[in-house]
Amino acid sequence: MGQATHVCSIGSFFASRWPAPEEIRQYFFEDLDWEADGSFFLYGAQGTENEDPYSKRIDISLAVFLIPDVGMVLHWSKAGGGHSEHFYSRGDVLLYGQFASDGLGELISGAFVISPDQAWLAVTDFILRDGCRSDRIAWLDEADLPDEAIPPDVGETLPVIE
Repeated sequence: MGQATHVCSIGSFFASRWPAPEEIRQYFFEDLDWEADGSFFLYGAQGTENEDPYSKRIDISLAVFLIPDVGMVLHWSKAGGGHSEHFYSRGDVLLYGQFASDGLGELISGAFVISPDQAWLAVTDFILRDGCRSDRIAWLDEADLPDEAIPPDVGETLPVIE
């Protein structure tokens, strides 16, 4: 039996392993100008590392989107092996219909924005609990999101959080 594959990329840190939390802490509290999104991948979770990808193998990921001068957005997903779960960090749900732009220019619902402190809790849990979705922050199930959480077509005027 093999082992699950771990991959992490955030700021200038890249490794084919989970980092010790101290190795990436700076990207949440000091170095808040990284441009690409952060990502953590676990391929072959729960003993499925030898199964076929996209069917029986279970893959878990956590994406971290830096919203400059506003906060961060997390997207946790678990797919394969009969799973199709997608959750966003829950910020102020009164901000549905307002959008923030990440470092790559992608628009994300303001209702998903949380503080770097909250994001740090969830990322630390993800690393230390091998891909588990943190219970120390609130999450929004993608299946339950209202239409206001989805950015309209490009070219429309949007209320933007600044």
